[in-house]
Amino acid sequence: MLSKLKGFINRSNLLENRMVLYSTFFVSIASLVFFTVKNDVRCISLFTVLAFLTTFFHENMIVVLLTALFVTYAVYLSNGSSAEGFTDKDKEEDTESKKKTTTTPTKKKTKTSPEPDEDPDDKETFNNKKRKAYEELKGEYIDFKVVQKELMDNVNEIHPLIEKADKFLEKLTNYKEKYKNKSDDA
Repeated sequence: MLSKLKGFINRSNLLENRMVLYSTFFVSIASLVFFTVKNDVRCISLFTVLAFLTTFFHENMIVVLLTALFVTYAVYLSNGSSAEGFTDKDKEEDTESKKKTTTTPTKKKTKTSPEPDEDPDDKETFNNKKRKAYEELKGEYIDFKVVQKELMDNVNEIHPLIEKADKFLEKLTNYKEKYKNKSDDA
C-alpha cells in the first residue's frame, strides 16, 4: 500500500499538479476576501508583498502562493490570539462596582387588560421610538428654518446685484443694435 502511495506521489508531482495549483489559488482568493471582510489591510498588504517577493526566488506559483498564505496566517493568528480574552483587572473591578451601584429595583408599568397579540414592552419601545423620531424631526425642522432664513437673506442681498446685471445686459443689447445700425448704413 505504501509503495502505491509513493508511486502516485512520484508520478503526479504535487508541485506541478494543476488541481493543486487551482485549489491553492482558490484558497488564496478566499483568504484575501476574508481579510477584506475583516478590513485587515495589514494582512492583505503582507500577502501581496510576500507573494511578489517570493516570485523572485521561485518560479512555481504553488510555492509562491503557499508561502504567502502560511506567513500571512501565521502573522494573523499570532497577533489575534494573544489579545483575545484578555481583560484588565482594574477595568473588571470598575464594571463590577458599576453594576452593584446601578442595580436598583424598578417598577414596571402594568396594564389591567393587555391585548393577547400585543406585548406591553413592545408597545412601550414602539412609543419611545416614535417619540425619539418626533424629537429628531423637530430638531431638524428648527435647523431647516435657520437654513431657510439664511437663504432668504442671501437672496435679498443678491437681488440688487441681479437688477444691476439685468440693466447692464439691456445697455449692451442697445449698444449692439446701435453698432449694427451704423455698420449697415456704411
